[in-house]
Amino acid sequence: SVPGMGSAYRVIVDENNAPWISGDDAYRFDRDTEEFEEVGLGAGGFGFVGGIASDGEGSIWVGTYTDGQYVHRIANDDTLEHHTVDTPGVSTFGTAVDFDRHAWTFGYNDGTAAAIDLDTETVEHVFDTCNGPCLNMPYVRGDITGLQRRNALNPTGTFTRLVEGCDSGADTEWGRIVIDADTPAGSNLVVSVKTADDLGALAAMEWLTVGIVPDDGTELDLAAALERAGVEPGHYLSVQVRLQSLDRVTSPTLRRVDVQWGCEGMIE
Repeated sequence: SVPGMGSAYRVIVDENNAPWISGDDAYRFDRDTEEFEEVGLGAGGFGFVGGIASDGEGSIWVGTYTDGQYVHRIANDDTLEHHTVDTPGVSTFGTAVDFDRHAWTFGYNDGTAAAIDLDTETVEHVFDTCNGPCLNMPYVRGDITGLQRRNALNPTGTFTRLVEGCDSGADTEWGRIVIDADTPAGSNLVVSVKTADDLGALAAMEWLTVGIVPDDGTELDLAAALERAGVEPGHYLSVQVRLQSLDRVTSPTLRRVDVQWGCEGMIE
């Protein structure tokens, strides 16, 4: 239950994996204590605050359930400090945040909207040039831009491959790892390995970073990385590629991982 048996209206999950609820106030849920923290916005004349959205960069945006021409901006930290941003001409209701650093709020009764710059809090009144309401009672809720889904998802994914070396009793000489991938700005791939003669021992080992794509190129010197770390090449090699969205907007694409190795001087 929310504090004081209050009302729950909308729910999101922020970039820190914390659920937030708007209702008669805004509440943040602590997963460790399983308790809600009450922000203390005040519910306005209708007894509710409006839609709720996270910008993924430390702020939560909450509307007023058409009760006022402003939105609440809440600091997503231990303080939960908050202030209001005026939205002239828009009695706020639904909220959203786009991928171009704007918080949006919509006036259900006004048929207009306001776009707020996240950095400067400059407000642009939009959908206000029609002969009458431009929007017909925009009952905005849910994730209309896709950013809330992006915030809630883990920005890191992994691909792991196990390679078995020489089967003739000869020592395996691990050579290079070649990556075929797209890593647009704001993303990268972290390539790590572990090697051992026994699968049980391999599972217990720590990962050794070989390189980062694109910073270190797409052809990574595995032999040199093992030598620097003082790791003896084993019969088995486990390769992990960690795909990272650094800005939570851009995603890398991994197409192929090739491991080059040799037995008694022969490259396979």
